[in-house]
Amino acid sequence: MSPSASQPQFSSCATGNYPNATCVEAWHEFLCTTFVPLDYLPDRTHVPFRGQVRSMVSGQLHVSRISSSGGLAQRTQAGVSRASEEFILLSLQVRGRTIVTQQNRETVLTPGIAAFYDSTAAYSLRMPGDSEQIVLHLPRRLLERRTSWPCAKLATAVRPSMPFAQSMFCLAHQLARFEPDEGNSWISRTAEVVVELLSLLSETMSEESSSAARFAPRASDAALVRRANDLLAMHVSDSEFSPIHLAQRCGVSLRRLQHAFHTSGTTVSRRIWDSRLELAANLLTASSNASESITSIACATGFNDFSHFSRRLKERFELSPRDYRRGATV
Repeated sequence: MSPSASQPQFSSCATGNYPNATCVEAWHEFLCTTFVPLDYLPDRTHVPFRGQVRSMVSGQLHVSRISSSGGLAQRTQAGVSRASEEFILLSLQVRGRTIVTQQNRETVLTPGIAAFYDSTAAYSLRMPGDSEQIVLHLPRRLLERRTSWPCAKLATAVRPSMPFAQSMFCLAHQLARFEPDEGNSWISRTAEVVVELLSLLSETMSEESSSAARFAPRASDAALVRRANDLLAMHVSDSEFSPIHLAQRCGVSLRRLQHAFHTSGTTVSRRIWDSRLELAANLLTASSNASESITSIACATGFNDFSHFSRRLKERFELSPRDYRRGATV
């Protein structure tokens, strides 16, 4: 699977509804051919089963847009041992949720979040309901020539705020919207840029992992809290960013991070909520946001539920969001 970079190849598309076991088996076979050999179990609560794939190969990059009903895709150790080729894959969630598990790590992909996984080790992708992803698939050796490849990057959330991630996500969406009758030159050039961005993203994740590993053993409580606050400032608007995620970014256990925050007079959870509320307060009172709705500000600061946002802000500032904004203009 290595056509010339100047001649993109377009694979066939599998489309339609698959209401019985025979059709699910055909879908399973198509997935194994398109990606890597794996086992697939459909969620029988979603009937009829539906699946669709659009795939393209340009150079050594394989781009697919895949949507399906709920199910479980598993790359078993037996499948790994039978494989002759090694691939790195990255799934970017477009719709629904996917739970990626590999190397004793698990991350939940929601729209706009991605994760790497490696065909040389067992992994699973569980879709609790209807799901759609863009999958980037390329030879492992291609990334290994450009960057180190530590296991710490596997089944770890790749967020738009990470260096190079947002640019790579945008181009992946562009490639996934290809039409076979379009001119091929922009596709080849875009695919080359995506591979380069994947390498750069991988390298920055390696550096962050190494930095965290060096930092963690000798960090004092105060230094650890400062590092956590710096990282939190980068992810404060992410509603999925939890104490566990923060501990992982700091390269320490959740218990170690909790102890550090306890010595500073607070908890990890409270610090996360306080950071979101402080950002919300600033946005509510900024003159540049005067036309912005309170609901959109709540969403921009990591709150998925407006009533939760209103309750938290009132507990902190003793004013409702509307009164807090009004008070700033009086």
